Amino acid sequence: MQIISSNLQTYILTHLTICLLALTSLSFSQEQLTLDRALGLALSSPSVKLADIQVENSRKQLAIASSLVSAELSTGYSVTTGELTAPSLEEDQSLDENSFDPIRLTASFNVIPYGPRYDSIEQAQARLEQSKLDFEDSKAQIVILVLEQYLSALRSSQEIEVDELALELAKVKLEASQVRFESGAVSASQLTQAQIDVQEAETTLTTSRLTYSQALLSLSNTLGISVSSVEQDRLVLSLPEKLDTEAQLLRRSDIQNALLNIAQAERDAAANLRENLPSGSVSLGFANTTETQNFNLSTTFDTNSYQPSLTASYDFDYGASVSFPVDGNSTTFNISLGLSIPLDTSLPDALELASLAIEQAKLNYQQTLETAKLTFTNAQQQISSLEANLEVTEEVTKQAREILEIASERYTLGLITPIDVLEAELNLKEQELRLARAEDNLLFAQLHYLNTLAIDLMEVLQ
Repeated sequence: MQIISSNLQTYILTHLTICLLALTSLSFSQEQLTLDRALGLALSSPSVKLADIQVENSRKQLAIASSLVSAELSTGYSVTTGELTAPSLEEDQSLDENSFDPIRLTASFNVIPYGPRYDSIEQAQARLEQSKLDFEDSKAQIVILVLEQYLSALRSSQEIEVDELALELAKVKLEASQVRFESGAVSASQLTQAQIDVQEAETTLTTSRLTYSQALLSLSNTLGISVSSVEQDRLVLSLPEKLDTEAQLLRRSDIQNALLNIAQAERDAAANLRENLPSGSVSLGFANTTETQNFNLSTTFDTNSYQPSLTASYDFDYGASVSFPVDGNSTTFNISLGLSIPLDTSLPDALELASLAIEQAKLNYQQTLETAKLTFTNAQQQISSLEANLEVTEEVTKQAREILEIASERYTLGLITPIDVLEAELNLKEQELRLARAEDNLLFAQLHYLNTLAIDLMEVLQ
């Protein structure tokens, strides 16, 4: 009954594997993937492209905000129709009128590094820095993800080799049990157990193949291609010999974001204070007028915008007053001063709120910095622990290799059976797989360590 159940389980898993492989082959074109190719595709993934586009958008926004001159040209045309009636008038008087609005050019010069306009430039610079940080984070995340999926698929393929050898060993043991059963050396229950071992080995092998197919499918979905297999590549990290860890920690995206938040809080506080302080303005103007034309030129500076502006207007169908001489020409100069004093009783609370926002941003920066230092320390400890574990695993693998060599020599001398050699070979395969996974764990710990220091992972991968 147990054998029937194992057969059914094997049948189901086998067909699931076939279906999964069929779906994969229908979705994409097949490709045997190398590690270099995988990393290259990772850097051209949609998430990285979107982050790169955002960087370019932020750069364009900064260019717009940093424009030294902004100008506007305006004019218009108006038509009025109507009539004036009164008993005292001999005939109705027409009120029809049409005229062009003055042609007006207004220009603002953004040359003073202060005020709302300058704040918008600094905010655009902050957005650009933020998008660059997001871009670097996106690259690091996709590189680590692709490496995890690639090595997972690679180890799954190696696990298939281990399970194939385990199945071969189980079959050899079953054949030996059948021979011994016929000679009466083993019982029927022992023979049944050998048959069950074969079925379990087949089920394990089918499960490993399904896991391998799923790993390839995950890698395919991430890279946008269909991966049929992965190649065994030796990955080595080129670790920097000397690192200024304090300086590198400050380059982390979370630290930089915290600093950007402090700068934004300080800008908001300065803007709040500026809006609630007395403000003034000064204007200089020149005008030249005839009966039919009018030209005006004026320049203004005020402590709301802190940027000088220039306005020039020309009205070619100007209608002067009746008293203006037909051949008259007037020239005028003017200067005006203005003062505005806000009387907002909530100003003290607003200033205190801005101060609290700055304090909160600084505390958040300190907390983020301490967390980053703790993460860095934990990463160092994790590497030390995994290096020690790797040394033990290497020693065990070395012993397994020596055991296989001894078993092969003893088999040649006729001292042991082929089963003993297969068991030693299987033990070595299992230890080599454990060693590979221990190396993977150390690799990802080192990548995490480098990532905590905001180091570009593509620069250290070979």
